[in-house]
Amino acid sequence: MQVLRQESATKEEIAVELTTDPATVGQAGAELEQMHLLTRTADESAYVPLNPRVAESTITARLQENIDQLQKTRARIHRDMRQLMPEYAARSSEPQGSSGLRVIADPKAVQQEINAMTARCTEEVWTMQPGGRRRWTFLEETIRRDRDMLDRGLRMRVLYHHAVRTDYAAQKYAETLTAAGGEVRTADELIERMIIFDRSMAFIAMPRTNGDPPGAVVVTEATLTGILTRTYESVWLSAHAMGGPTDETANAAPVSDELRGMLVRLMAEGHKDEVIAKRMGIATRTCRRYISDLFNDLGAVSRFQAGFKVGLGGWEAGDSRKAP
Repeated sequence: MQVLRQESATKEEIAVELTTDPATVGQAGAELEQMHLLTRTADESAYVPLNPRVAESTITARLQENIDQLQKTRARIHRDMRQLMPEYAARSSEPQGSSGLRVIADPKAVQQEINAMTARCTEEVWTMQPGGRRRWTFLEETIRRDRDMLDRGLRMRVLYHHAVRTDYAAQKYAETLTAAGGEVRTADELIERMIIFDRSMAFIAMPRTNGDPPGAVVVTEATLTGILTRTYESVWLSAHAMGGPTDETANAAPVSDELRGMLVRLMAEGHKDEVIAKRMGIATRTCRRYISDLFNDLGAVSRFQAGFKVGLGGWEAGDSRKAP
């Protein structure tokens, strides 16, 4: 380059050699000056090259200063937050009259607390996720977090409705989690959306309002968390594994019978299609298709007739025979 060969060079000389205009050379020169690879003569008429080793030392020194400053800031934030923890712990330990219940209405605050518990838990995480179809974009993010917990040696259990067995995203999630060491099962009926950490803290989702993300009730009282834990275990023991290489084939018939048995029971209780669909974790349209299939199997044309035929023993949970 002209500057290196002649110890110094003007913008015009460099422009002639590079067949460009002086303005372009000026822009490039300014960038190289910022990188400490060029400087100017005393009268600023020409560029003078600088040693790249010196430039590297100068730049890295500034970066190190920034790193040091960030580390100091991090330490200060850590110290300040630690000072606030005793007051927050005191507030959390006696929520709402020491009932062991705390309501968090803000969904973002709920997620922050769940993230914090995810980092602090030491033994196991149990989740119950009612509903049907899942979004893979959400599950893809979830699986990364779950893998991190499994890598730390935590045990993971996930409960879904039977309806997710036909959902590609849920199947992929179950296969991935199972391969990483977690467990996924499905059941005919779940209670509420919840997460239980180390059997000592539970987050229970509040009802949605106008489709907005829900808040949560945080449960820390030992008796209540014990009830939630035993309820979860009861559902888990009767649920069917999902995600293993043979789970879908082995559990296809029992799951199908359980779904139909639940459908018959909810219809017999007089629930509307929308309520039945929600309890089963499926869409209302899918629920109505299941009801139609049941009518066809029983040879019925109305709910009354279907109930009558079931009462005569035409079909019972665990029995996939058609009515005579």
